[in-house]
Amino acid sequence: MEAVEARDLPEKFFFWFPRSAAEWSALIGDAELYGGLNETWKELRAEAPALARHFGGRIPVISFGAGDGSRDRLLMNALKDAGAECLYFPVDASQCMLEMACAGAEDDDFEAVGIKGDISSPVHLIYAADAAEPPRLFIISGNTMGSFDPLAEIRYIAQCMKPEDRLIVDGEIFDEAKAGRGARIRPRGNSSARCWRAWELKRRRRDPLQSKAR
Repeated sequence: MEAVEARDLPEKFFFWFPRSAAEWSALIGDAELYGGLNETWKELRAEAPALARHFGGRIPVISFGAGDGSRDRLLMNALKDAGAECLYFPVDASQCMLEMACAGAEDDDFEAVGIKGDISSPVHLIYAADAAEPPRLFIISGNTMGSFDPLAEIRYIAQCMKPEDRLIVDGEIFDEAKAGRGARIRPRGNSSARCWRAWELKRRRRDPLQSKAR
């Protein structure tokens, strides 16, 4: 009610209803709009063996803003092929999306526990991170960072991390020239996904200009 009275509806409410969640899930499968982002995650699968070695075979995967979990499963299946056992903890404000993420994980034979939470809240992030002991693999995918102040959000996530944890962040690189011409911006060729250590995040937290540059 507070959001309605303020005439400002946060994005997290867009996915609260079954129809909107289903439509969003169908949209992110569109090859024209999101093909580049999906290809980036397929390329990231090649790093799965090295990632599995770091974790020693058992990997708690905590995905902030997991949505339907489709990109998470791309990586988790690659980790499974590399001999790792993944325990999946999708985190989302939408009950519908959580159910989709957990159902998809269970279809792929992953143990899954959904966590309903607002990832813009530092308290909720810490609560979700406490679902498993370190080392943990944190994921924030699908350009989710674009829904928040990215520098503030990355600081909140860094507060949840221990030195042995890893974080994968992906997002679309904004092209101002294309946006200025009113052209449709497609993630193809403009997507990036990186795996960061906790100490790297802390270094970027101390140097916001460096974070912007990257």
